[in-house]
Amino acid sequence: IILSFIQVIGQAKNVTPEMFGAKGDGITDDAAAFQSAIASNTTLTLDANKRYRIGSYIKIEEVSGVKIIGNGAVVFFEPKDRVTAGFYINKASNFLVQDVRFESERTKIGQAPNGHARLDYNDSNILGIYIIASSHGKINGCSFTNMNMDIMIQSDGKNFNNDITIQNWISENASMPSYCAHGRNIVYDGGVIKPASKLGAGNHAIYVSNLSDNVKIYGFKIVSPDGCFGPLITGHCADASLKPNNIKVSNCQLEGGRMIFSQAESFIIENCVFKQTQETSFDDDSTFKKVGMAINGTANYHIKNCRFELECPLFIQTNHIDQFTIEDSYISINNAQAYAVSCTGDIRLKNCEIKSGNLYYAGGISNNTPTRMIVEDCKIEVSNYVLSRRKSSLGEFCFINNSISTPSYFVYNAGSSDCSGLYLYNNKIKGVGIARDMDSGHGFYSTNILNDQAFGNNSLSKRKAKGLFKQFKKGKNLISQYE
Repeated sequence: IILSFIQVIGQAKNVTPEMFGAKGDGITDDAAAFQSAIASNTTLTLDANKRYRIGSYIKIEEVSGVKIIGNGAVVFFEPKDRVTAGFYINKASNFLVQDVRFESERTKIGQAPNGHARLDYNDSNILGIYIIASSHGKINGCSFTNMNMDIMIQSDGKNFNNDITIQNWISENASMPSYCAHGRNIVYDGGVIKPASKLGAGNHAIYVSNLSDNVKIYGFKIVSPDGCFGPLITGHCADASLKPNNIKVSNCQLEGGRMIFSQAESFIIENCVFKQTQETSFDDDSTFKKVGMAINGTANYHIKNCRFELECPLFIQTNHIDQFTIEDSYISINNAQAYAVSCTGDIRLKNCEIKSGNLYYAGGISNNTPTRMIVEDCKIEVSNYVLSRRKSSLGEFCFINNSISTPSYFVYNAGSSDCSGLYLYNNKIKGVGIARDMDSGHGFYSTNILNDQAFGNNSLSKRKAKGLFKQFKKGKNLISQYE
C-alpha cells in the first residue's frame, strides 16, 4: 500500500503539502512537508485558507518546471536555531511562485545557506526568495512582510541568472526589498514597495549590482518612510569593473528621501513621478547623501518625460559622467537655496521647466571631468542665480532658445577660478545683470540676448571672452553643432 501511494504521488501533476503531512495551522513546522512535495518536481498547490509555518530553508535545486501556486495562502517564516527560513532556488529553470503571502516576525537569528550574513535594518534576518544561477523563472502576485530581503538574485560565482520576472510584487517593511547581482534580462513588473524605516543608506528598494545587464523596472510605487535616506533605486558596485549596465526605469512613482544612486554604464528613466517631502540641510562636502539623485561614473544617463517635486537642497549630483540628458521634464525644488544640478561631464537639458533656488552649482565635487552643459528650449525660474560656483570652475555653458528669470545676476562667482565659456543665443532673460563678483572670471561671450536691456552694462572683458570662446568652440564638445 505504501509503495502504491508513492507511485501515485510520483505520477501526479499536482500535489498539496497536506499530502506530505503539512498541517497549515500556523503552529506546526511544515518545512519538511514542503520539501518533500517540491522534491516530486511538480506543481505544489496551497490551500488559500491556511497558514503554513516554515522553520528552515525550502530548497528548489537543479530542477526544472517546479510551480508553487499559493492561491493567497500565508507562508510564515519562523526560523529556529541558526537556520534562516525562505525559498532557496538554486540552478533551477522554468519555475513559478505565484499568489503567496510571505510573512515573518522580526528576528535576528539565522543566516543564508551559503553562510552569508544577512542585513538587519528592520531587526529581521529572513530572506524570502533566494535565487542563484537560475533561469526562466517568474515570481507573480506575491507579497512580503517583515523580511530582511524579499527577493535576492545572485550568482554561484560562475553562472548568471537569466530571464527572471518579478510581477505584481507587494513589499512591506523590508530592509532591502530586492538585490540583483549577476542577473541578465531581469524584469521587475509592477507593484508597491515600502522599505523599512532606517537612518542611513541601507534601504535600497531595488539594488542592481555586479555586472547585471538589461534590468527593467516598470510600474512601481515606491515609498520611502520618514527618516530613510537610502536611495530607492540603485545601480551600483563598489568595484567599478563590475558595475551594472542597461537599467531602465519607467512608469514609476517614487516618494521619499534620495531617489536614485547610479554607477551603471547606462541608466534610462522615462514617464516617472518623483515626490520628496523630506527637507534636509545642505553640506558642500557631503557626497550622495542629501540629494535627489547621485550619479557617479555612468556612461549614459537619460531622463525623459518625468516630473520631480522635491524638497532636497540638490536635485542631481554627478561626477565623471560621459553623457547626461534630461528632456521633456518638470523639475520643481521647494527650497530657496537649492541647486538643480551639480555635475561634471557632458550635460544636456532640453524642453524642461525648472524651478529652483539656483540652476547649476560648481563646488564640493571633483572637477576632474570638465563640465559642458547645453540648455535648450527650457523655461527656467530661479530665486537666486542661474550659475553659481564656489570651489570649482564653472566649465562651459551654452543656453539656446530659453526663457530664464532670475531676481539677481545670471552668474555668481565666489571663488578665484576661471570660468571657461558662456554662450547665450536667442534667449529671453530677465535679471539684474550678467555676472556678480567676476573680477577673476574669464571666457564669457554672449550673442543675441533678446532682452539685452534687462542686464544693463557689465564689466566683462569681451576681448578676453571672445578669444577664449573661440578656443572653446574648436574643442571636442557638444556646442560645436551650434556654430
